[in-house]
Amino acid sequence: MGLAGRAIGRSILNEEDNIDAAAHRRHGRLANRRTREDVFEAIRALRDKRFTYSEIARQTGYKQKQDVRKDLATGMSVSAIARKFATSRQTIMRVRDQN
Repeated sequence: MGLAGRAIGRSILNEEDNIDAAAHRRHGRLANRRTREDVFEAIRALRDKRFTYSEIARQTGYKQKQDVRKDLATGMSVSAIARKFATSRQTIMRVRDQN
């Protein structure tokens, strides 16, 4: 620490661990991107077949509001549900307050 109480710029991890951590983050981002692309392709394919949005929701199983309400009813915390659905706590609280 410097005199001002700030870090002086040295990394906590050694160089090899920094590279490993960066590769791990990059791998996670790419996996998430592939998953999103798969979902979008499935929805586009159903839309091209002239499915309505509600039919697409039933086909793909994207009934997240119902799942959020179910998790809230079981006593799961708002933070845990937000992590599960990769959304903000505010969004989960909005769904909770709509009941």
